[in-house]
Amino acid sequence: MQITPSRELKIGAIVEGTLEVIELCKVPVAIFIIALTIINGVVAYYTVENTAVLQALAKSGINFVVGVVAAYQLLEALLRKTGNKPAGGDDVFLAYCGLSVLYTLGVLAGFILLILPGLFVMARWIIAQPLLLSRRGGVVDSLKESWERTSGSEFPILVAMLSLVFSLIIVSALAGYLFEQTDPIGIGISQLAASCMSAVSMAMGVAIFQQIVVARDKANEGKVDPRIGA
Repeated sequence: MQITPSRELKIGAIVEGTLEVIELCKVPVAIFIIALTIINGVVAYYTVENTAVLQALAKSGINFVVGVVAAYQLLEALLRKTGNKPAGGDDVFLAYCGLSVLYTLGVLAGFILLILPGLFVMARWIIAQPLLLSRRGGVVDSLKESWERTSGSEFPILVAMLSLVFSLIIVSALAGYLFEQTDPIGIGISQLAASCMSAVSMAMGVAIFQQIVVARDKANEGKVDPRIGA
């Protein structure tokens, strides 16, 4: 995978790296997409007419829990397959849950403001989850390091993401337009597109983590402080 400093990330390199991760991890990615689509599709089908506030909150809560558990399992598989998952170590699932909550709140707050701040936060925190699982560090430290590592790379990250998920967004929009809200086919297509977008987002996070964390740290290991031995 291409070695690129964070401020010199290229759109093509991000896209290529993401596709490489998906190709390398196609089995766990496929399992994630199928499982998440089925579970969320069933939940959506049986709750589509539930419009009460408490019912909507319950549905959102179920989707969030399912999404976090599934994402954690996929991310561990992606990091393991790419050689970035440390052997042994403490389980960081609870920390991952906390990070997911903070990430979601941060992105939602940005979207509520003017959309663009939400996209900006999404780009700057894109490697927070791989950092947490690979380094076994803290939630705040992972978010902070991701923010620092991706500084100056917001535009290529967002353009790369859009180039990979644009067709999925169109498919989801068409499904909502062509099918009734209660049609299981339309629900299935929308959920499939959403699951694919989630998988692409996580694969991109791992790819960028490879390019601006793993590659840079390995390069720095070969550098010797000129003051040593002076």
